[in-house]
Amino acid sequence: MTSDPFPDLFAHLEISALPSRRWVECVNCVDHALLDDGKTDPQEWAVGHVILHPGHTRYRIVSQVGFRLDATVTP
Repeated sequence: MTSDPFPDLFAHLEISALPSRRWVECVNCVDHALLDDGKTDPQEWAVGHVILHPGHTRYRIVSQVGFRLDATVTP
């Protein structure tokens, strides 16, 4: 996806309508793999990661929605 990661947020557009990104991430080193492609299994990725990095046993799935506000516009 090549769209702007921080699209403008307008009064008529709710945050839930903005594109989001998801990834699985190692808490120890923040190495990660994107999940948006639908091909990456987070558990499979974590198993592969812990094999390469013994002791890295904590993971999280992160979802992010970025947006920006126009500071010149007041509600």
